[in-house]
Amino acid sequence: MIKVIGPDRLLTGGTVLLMGVLLAGYALINGYPLVTSDTGAYIDSGFSLVPPSDRPIYYGLFLRMTSFGLSLWIPVLFQGFLVSLLMYRCVKVLGKGQSTLIHFVLTCLFTFLFTGVSWYVGQLMADIFTAILALSVFLYFKDEFSGSKPLYMIIALVSTTMHNAHILILTGFCLVMLLFSLLRQFKAYRKAVILLSASIFALIMGLCSISWGMGYGFRLSGSTHVFLMGKWAENGVLKEYLEENCPAVPKELCDYRQKLPQPGWEFVWNNSSPLYTMGGWGETKEPFTLIIKEILSSPRYLVLLFKRGVVDTFVQMSSIEVGDGLRPYRDGTNPFWKVQAFYAHELDEYLASMQQQDTLSWNKENSIYSFAFLVTSLLVIISCFFQRPSAEVLFAYLIFVLLFALNAAITANLANVLARLSSRVFWIIPMLNLLVLSQYLMAAISDSSKRGA
Repeated sequence: MIKVIGPDRLLTGGTVLLMGVLLAGYALINGYPLVTSDTGAYIDSGFSLVPPSDRPIYYGLFLRMTSFGLSLWIPVLFQGFLVSLLMYRCVKVLGKGQSTLIHFVLTCLFTFLFTGVSWYVGQLMADIFTAILALSVFLYFKDEFSGSKPLYMIIALVSTTMHNAHILILTGFCLVMLLFSLLRQFKAYRKAVILLSASIFALIMGLCSISWGMGYGFRLSGSTHVFLMGKWAENGVLKEYLEENCPAVPKELCDYRQKLPQPGWEFVWNNSSPLYTMGGWGETKEPFTLIIKEILSSPRYLVLLFKRGVVDTFVQMSSIEVGDGLRPYRDGTNPFWKVQAFYAHELDEYLASMQQQDTLSWNKENSIYSFAFLVTSLLVIISCFFQRPSAEVLFAYLIFVLLFALNAAITANLANVLARLSSRVFWIIPMLNLLVLSQYLMAAISDSSKRGA
């Protein structure tokens, strides 16, 4: 017997799809999905099935599978739909007693206009999955919709595979939550935390096993030595080590110690870096790993890394701007070559986009986003003096702020301090602010109506 879908569910599903398109709005404004210097590597890995040396293959596979080889618009719209669906469930969980669909539409409009969400939904980059991970983890704990927990766990674990940092973020989150679960206030979450922790452990073992089966060794990444050295070039620890240990370390590094690049990504990607004069990613593994072990085994350097890591973490948390990396990528760049190679029928559309014409601007938008965050945060603080936030709201802030801080700490200490790395997930905070304010407003209106009656 065929079960007929009711008009309410059709309306809800259609609205979620429509809001997904809205959330991908900056790709539509641009005239083509936004790309960065990493986009070409993702596209190529999905078709070549060869894992890049510096990132997982799974977002590349996502692009290939969701595009069906037809159009790179489809992955962007899929990203928009997934974020829209998770936002709808967040509104459902946090907006109890309110008209969910209207509340959801208003939340999406606010989030599109006053946060940076659309810049990341509309990018062919794994960055949006940092926010998808955060949203799905929150819903895993708080959404009581029948049979939804396994789905949220799957979304969280799939999101985790998209970026190496996500594995550390979710692992760190589970460790913190395991500690919290020892407290009486969090005892109810203990079982869910243990299950999520076991799942991330199983995922790590599975990813390492896949890497081993493909002949890359039982590991998550083969590029840790490169990114750590780049990071330590950026924060000055590598220079101090070289000053004390040259000429006992490779000559190429000693010769370079007075001109180590700032920021550290130049150490990783600049062809004149000692990384390449020493032979590249593979050839430097042994000497770089030796230096890394010596630094990590020295109490003095560990203290130095901690001090500078704390500073870098706070700098990362305060670096909130969209537009990072969104320069034109025309002929002679990897994104252009990969679109030309695998989506040649879209090349004219790609070249005609605002980004490739160098007419895309985000300065005004960044000012608007900062202002919206400050205003909504101030209003939330004021509202707390009149009405105590619900347990769901307090838990939401705990989850999202914790994940935001972990994202900043891990990326700032193991990779680079870059605005996009915090901005990709920060937009959830002003979205949550809006949900809290609307909840307070509806409660105030309800109380006023009761007094009037």
